[in-house]
Amino acid sequence: MGSSYANIHVRSDDQNAVKRALTQINALPAFVSKPKNGWVSAYPSDVESQAEDTMKQICSQLSGTVNAGVIGIIVHDSDVFLYTLAENGQVVDQYNSWPGYFDGTGDTPSGGKVEKLLPYCAAGTTSESLRKLLESGGKGLDSSFPVGDVGSMMKKQLVKASPWWAKPAVWGAVTVFQAAQKGKSAASPTLTPTMSPEMLDMIWKGDKMATAFAGLLAIDQDRISSGYDHIDEDDAPVDRRSLALVGDRSQKKEYVPTEEDLARAADSMKEMTCLLRERPAFPAFLAILNTVLEASPEQEEFKRVCVSKGLKFKQSKMDMMGLAESPVWWSFIMESDQFLLRKFQLTAVPKKGTVNCASCELSQIADADDPSFAKEYEYAFSQAAFVLGPPSLSGRDAQDLSYAAWKGPFAYLFLLQSPAGDLAARPSIDIWWEPWAESSQPQVTGCLKEWLEKRHPDLF
Repeated sequence: MGSSYANIHVRSDDQNAVKRALTQINALPAFVSKPKNGWVSAYPSDVESQAEDTMKQICSQLSGTVNAGVIGIIVHDSDVFLYTLAENGQVVDQYNSWPGYFDGTGDTPSGGKVEKLLPYCAAGTTSESLRKLLESGGKGLDSSFPVGDVGSMMKKQLVKASPWWAKPAVWGAVTVFQAAQKGKSAASPTLTPTMSPEMLDMIWKGDKMATAFAGLLAIDQDRISSGYDHIDEDDAPVDRRSLALVGDRSQKKEYVPTEEDLARAADSMKEMTCLLRERPAFPAFLAILNTVLEASPEQEEFKRVCVSKGLKFKQSKMDMMGLAESPVWWSFIMESDQFLLRKFQLTAVPKKGTVNCASCELSQIADADDPSFAKEYEYAFSQAAFVLGPPSLSGRDAQDLSYAAWKGPFAYLFLLQSPAGDLAARPSIDIWWEPWAESSQPQVTGCLKEWLEKRHPDLF
């Protein structure tokens, strides 16, 4: 996972005034910095929840009590950057670099009033430079990051940002990078791998916005990248010894999720664990795959067939930290399942004029011993047999997981129980479109999922 932090910055040179104001509005406990460059930074424990309403309330109250401009910053999972600007007890400007982050919609930034924010920027900052920053949403910004423990932070974040087929390659590439860094001096302040702008744009947009924002407002980067919990645990860029604690730690309130928070969490869990047999559009998706099974593995023909059947097309490409360049990958998404959140998606990997392989995850199960793991496969198989006819081969692999395959002119379509692993937290029911030029039918050895992956060493 990426970094998440929240903090508040008061346009003041009076640390004591900020401490008194935090006490007066009961935003305690909180850490408060000494003034620097016309700013006093504050870290109330209440904003650690990253709730926007809480941030708005504290910023507005603080600005009215101190009679100064107040800017609240939130960065969520290194992806999203938000700010709240308050004056005279009122919120006068808000900004969100990725308003559709939680519901999967577009990443066009919202809010951000240049005329309101510009007076708080460092001398020489132009309206145009500020406007470009806000419109970028973090894309295309130059920045470096204190990576530190690559194994714990970067590895998780890069794997999270990768498509299914690239996750093993990303995991291996980061491991190689980590090993290469072991000989470097521990005094080195940063370990910055060579990454393409596209990769950085995907995984650190929120952090990059915070870095650039701090520069324009002349706020120390360490101060803007810290939060109460990290400071309290001595795990923050800013030195805890340079901060004053206001209030008693025992005053820290436990975070109580709102109804909106609970609903969002429930929707997310529902999407992750949505059972295939509860999604009525599955037979329609199988009908599309039946047509795709007849398609040539030649790139444009495969794409034409998928799109002609109503699948939404998306193309992406990533550079694996400059260590290994990934191929182009395509996603074909079916959006007709109106009853539940989860969509059906086929991910294809074209290379050298052909489609190397294509796969999609149909259903996740909490545990391989869960009866639903068998029931989901039985349902998926019965529907596939009804739509596609009897399978060309079926059986169980070395891990006693079920599979079946249907033969087309150029490929096999595998339906399989896929085990959990280092890069897959849950077992799942998968479909895999496998190009097959051999005259004999496939002879599965070992674990089917691993057998399929080994057929594509350039991808895994």
